[in-house]
Amino acid sequence: MGFTGYTIRTGLMLVTMLTCVVCWSLIPRPRKLHFTLFGALAIIASVTELTGFILTLAGRLTYYFYNAYALVELLFVMGIAARDDRGPQRLALGVSIAGAAGLVVKAWVDGSFGPALFEGILLASVLQAMVLMVLLWRMAIASARPLQTVPEFWQSMGLLIYFGGMAPLFTLIKYVYATDREVANVLWTLMPFLCILRYAMGAWSCVLERRDVLRGSHGQ
Repeated sequence: MGFTGYTIRTGLMLVTMLTCVVCWSLIPRPRKLHFTLFGALAIIASVTELTGFILTLAGRLTYYFYNAYALVELLFVMGIAARDDRGPQRLALGVSIAGAAGLVVKAWVDGSFGPALFEGILLASVLQAMVLMVLLWRMAIASARPLQTVPEFWQSMGLLIYFGGMAPLFTLIKYVYATDREVANVLWTLMPFLCILRYAMGAWSCVLERRDVLRGSHGQ
């Protein structure tokens, strides 16, 4: 089997995700809670994407698989954001859990568990992007360091680019698919690049966090 655009894009995405996991694993323990959650999510995402890639090559349906992951991802990302007790993140987390549970029940009852969650994933992306923007705004106000040297900045920015880009892309694909499936398939090719940016920035955040931890331990 030769290489196709899909295999190349997915391969690059998986390499970036694995690089992020490796960079995260090099952060000395004990890690901060949000980096622990971030690393766990990166591992789950890597396994999900690899399994989805294999299933796709085998001609198997994957929407059940990816929709289940989207719900897990929602909880992890909100958990990462909820480290700020003063902000609206905890409320958003509660709303997200309730909404996700409601969508699962509704989709299960009407017998379309996979496709019925499309709108739920779209709304979750919008919610996550909004929470991340609030988090970055507060970080910009409170940080005594230049933001480009703050590990959490790159972590949150990568997530914001991903979810902020996914929301309008999902909306566009939904309407284009009804009239031109070829164009819709082309639009889907943008998703891996958003994912590559997300995990490249995540890897850099882990590199910066490792530096901060080592400097702190050496200074003691």
